[in-house]
Order: sequence, then structure tokens, then C-alpha cells
Amino acid sequence: MDKGPVAENPLSSKPIGTGPYKVVSSDAKEVRFEARQDYWDGAPAVKEMVVSLISDDGVRAQRVASGELDGAAVPLLLAKGFRGRSGVEVVTAKTADWRGISLPNTEFLSDPAVRRAINLAVDRRAMVDGPLSGQGSPISTPLSQVYGEAYNKAAEFGHDLSAAERLLDDAGWKRDADGIREKGGKKASVTLFYLGEDTLRRDLAIEFSAQMKKIGVDFKATASNWDEITPKLGEAAALLGGGENSYDADLMAYEQMHSREKGTSEYANPGNFSFPALDSVLEEARVESDGAARAALYCRAQELYVANPSAVFLASVDHTYLQKPNKWNNESLVLEPHIHGATWGPWWDVQSWKR
Repeated sequence: MDKGPVAENPLSSKPIGTGPYKVVSSDAKEVRFEARQDYWDGAPAVKEMVVSLISDDGVRAQRVASGELDGAAVPLLLAKGFRGRSGVEVVTAKTADWRGISLPNTEFLSDPAVRRAINLAVDRRAMVDGPLSGQGSPISTPLSQVYGEAYNKAAEFGHDLSAAERLLDDAGWKRDADGIREKGGKKASVTLFYLGEDTLRRDLAIEFSAQMKKIGVDFKATASNWDEITPKLGEAAALLGGGENSYDADLMAYEQMHSREKGTSEYANPGNFSFPALDSVLEEARVESDGAARAALYCRAQELYVANPSAVFLASVDHTYLQKPNKWNNESLVLEPHIHGATWGPWWDVQSWKR
């Protein structure tokens, strides 16, 4: 293998592959693709694609509106402003892409009753209707309705402030004169980091913080970057996203709900909250080959998780795209994972498009 910077390696601009398209040029602004005429499944009808590399959400949207781009992935709130506009279509895809709050194992959060109280205090529907502009679905665990029989509708946190207050009172966390709970001289206060450049995570963090104030818990929403956030996941909360592997319940749930193991992502259960009964069910489900039995195990896992949660899952987030109307007969949208971009949404399976 050649040594040196990746950018200087020929494979960075002329990669080798056997897919339906080949890269003919690549630089900091765009990547150009041409269809392979000798592709084993037949030459694609779309002969050329150009992927423009534009980091600014607003610039991408305006270039679609002006006709410079055929389409772009854009944030939910930005797409909302283009609904009904002539010459631009807003396309929405369902996803397993979730947003949630990781929890550190601090003195305040070490008690499962406290973590349950926080989950009960969250108004997830308000999260969807507000920051997500209705483009998403409330979730209580990594497994949502898209997982069919493996989804347990009964294993959800209702929005119940009174129950949350009682749990905190019974755990010994009482409201102080300033309205924030305390116990043994310790405040019910947690730093909540969010990625400053991500407006959706910002809005969710601020909304979550405001909701927690209603039960006397202070989550201090703090803008930051991954260089600062990642090393502090064990001592602070963070507004995270996930769902990279969306097509199997095990890949969605195991790492997030299981106690930490060697190789576990630093972003999965960073507080390392352990529940042996839940671990056992997840491990059994992982090797179960019968579909119905496997689904039943995941339903049981969700029941155990809501009794002893390690995080606060908020919502799955719809992905939104802008595109110019076209006459291609393209494929239906598919369930999308956390990571998405130019080959997802309206451009899924572009090599099979026909006129």
C-alpha cells in the first residue's frame, strides 16, 4: 500500500470499481461520473452524473431553485420554505435516522428511576411538531414502527410530568429555592452538548432543556464541536444521531441498548449503564434464526429497556430533498439510514431509471 496523504494518492481522484458508473474527474468542487457502457446489468440510461460538493445548506437550496442543480439534500426547516414553489419539488423519505440524548453515569443519573423520570418528562410529539416541523416520528427506543413485528408499541414512554415528578421526589431529589432539584448538596444539573453547526440538533437540545426545567432538572444546552464533545461523553450529555445500519433490528438496537463491550462505539451508551437481563435477551436475539421468535425477543428487550433506560431517544427524522421536476421513471423511495446524500432520496438506484 502506498504511503502518504490520501489526497495525493491516484485512487482519490480515479478510484477503481465495477459499479454502473465510473469517476472521470474529481476535485474540491465536484465529482463527475459516466455510465459504464459494458456494465454487466446493462448500460444505465442516465449517462452522466455530476455531484457538486457544497457545504452550505442555503446555497444548495438556492442553486436548485435557480436551476443550477437538479436536486439537493436540505434540512427540514429549509425544505419547508420551498413547498408549493413552482419548479421545485420537496421529496420526503422515511428513515431509521434517530436523534437522542446520551446520558453520562453521574451521581444524579446513576439511578434508573431518575433516567425513567427524564424519559417520562419528554414531550416527544412536541419535538416532532416543533424542531422537526412534523417531519419525523416520536421514538422511545432505537426500534421504531418500521421494524414491524420486532417493534413493541407497548414499550414506549408516555408524556407524564406527574409521574416524572413522583419518581424524582421518591429518589430524594427535591426542588430547591431556585426550582432546580438537589440532593445532598448536589444539583440535578447536567451539561448537554450539541454540534453547534447543526441547527436541528441545536433546536432539539434547546427544546429538551426547556422541557426538563418543568420537572426541576437543569440540562445546560451548550454548543460545541466533536473534538470537545467526544472526550467528555462520560461526564456530559450530548445530542446524538444514529441509525447507520437500518435494515436489521440487531444492528440498530444491540450496541445502543447493550452494556458496553470491547469495540463498542464511544457514542453508544457512553455511561455504560448495565442491565444483565436486557443484555441476555439481546444476545439471545442476535443468534436466533426463527423470525417470529427473534421478533418476540426484541419486543421483550424493549420492555426491559424502558424499565432501565440508558439514554433518551427522541425521534426518527425524515430526510428531505429538493429536486427539479423530471420525466424519469425512477424507483420508489426506500427506508434511509443516518448517513445519506447524493445517492439516496430521489436518486436512489439511479442506474435503473428509464424514460
